[in-house]
Amino acid sequence: MTHAHKCTACGAGMNEGYVINGGEEYYCSDECLHKHITPAEFDELYDDGDGDSYWTEWEEEEAV
Repeated sequence: MTHAHKCTACGAGMNEGYVINGGEEYYCSDECLHKHITPAEFDELYDDGDGDSYWTEWEEEEAV
């Protein structure tokens, strides 16, 4: 199975998860995200949906 991205924290392949700063980092779960970014920091990066940090799902055809 191919995965769209790899988790920055644990290295797991992922087809859904967090994108940080437009793709500088990827996290597969809350647990991995919060090892590196606090909930308050993520809220600031998310910026009510206007920031480049968010949770998403990638379509299969986008997987590399």
